[in-house]
Amino acid sequence: MSDSAPVAVVEPFLERLRAADVDGAVELLADDLRYENTGLPTVRGRERVRSIFGSLNRFDVRDGRIALWLDRFDYMTTLLATLRGLVGVVVPAARSRPPKGA
Repeated sequence: MSDSAPVAVVEPFLERLRAADVDGAVELLADDLRYENTGLPTVRGRERVRSIFGSLNRFDVRDGRIALWLDRFDYMTTLLATLRGLVGVVVPAARSRPPKGA
């Protein structure tokens, strides 16, 4: 995919997620994607990010305003990534490696 205006890529991405079209949304992700969510471990790679799409946000709207913002994530994935990070402090070979060219 060539470089495009960010809005021309992000809006269709979000629309596909809204429609629960995970495969369509994933098509718009770079293979070496880096997903960062403050306070959580960084997730690297298109397929790893695909695995977290089942735990996306939910918004409930009442009277034209957001009444519930439910942000979910997988505790097990977060726990394992944290443990791997702690092990990586002692055993450098256990550290995650960024994708080549990143």
